[in-house]
Amino acid sequence: MLSFFQKIPDMECLQGDTLPKFTVGVTADSLTGCSMQVIISPKADPQRAVICKTCTPVSGGFEVTVTSEDTARLVEKTYVMQFRLIGADGLSRRKLCGILYVHAAAQGGD
Repeated sequence: MLSFFQKIPDMECLQGDTLPKFTVGVTADSLTGCSMQVIISPKADPQRAVICKTCTPVSGGFEVTVTSEDTARLVEKTYVMQFRLIGADGLSRRKLCGILYVHAAAQGGD
């Protein structure tokens, strides 16, 4: 199977959870003019992004935290989570991809 990206391990969370900080290393002579985004979309409809966050540049790569405010927008479903590198040339490259299972959080009773 030909692959242009690396798989990240499947993850699970509750709706409203904050996910761990993701740090993505990029091997390049220079990251000047480059950016990275994390995109979370339903597995059944991967063209429809529910979450699209710009990652923060750090030495040697990028980092991002998907917060509780972000995951609160997700319903119980299976999602595709991908990291997209946008080069200084404007070309977009999917670098990492994996599955995120979101479960609905239990609601408190009266």
